[in-house]
Amino acid sequence: MRPDAFTSKDRGTVRKDLAGYWAFHPEPLPRRIDLSQDVVNLLDEATGAVHRLASAQFATPMITPGQAERVLDVTRPTAQAAIEALVERGDLTEITQRGRGRIYEATRIVDAVYGSVEMPGAGQP
Repeated sequence: MRPDAFTSKDRGTVRKDLAGYWAFHPEPLPRRIDLSQDVVNLLDEATGAVHRLASAQFATPMITPGQAERVLDVTRPTAQAAIEALVERGDLTEITQRGRGRIYEATRIVDAVYGSVEMPGAGQP
């Protein structure tokens, strides 16, 4: 860390810690957020599910919520939340454009391996 790179003192200061390393110290400190152990466990499960699903894209570049549920060994809402997180990041694309029976594709992986692929019946109700 280069302490001279921090010119503004509005959000905090840069100073050496006890071990001699430079560290940013926010001022004022962010307020403490107390979460129940159940909430911490749910957040941990959801974060883990997103990472595991991202890794699974290489083996399964097209996936449904039901498949994600089985691959991740989680509940349907957790599997769907992991899919939605990867859609928001641009890692998955919903290719069926329908309310039920949705299929998601890791487009960049499919394109890299197979080239552009057309899904028969895609976009039809």
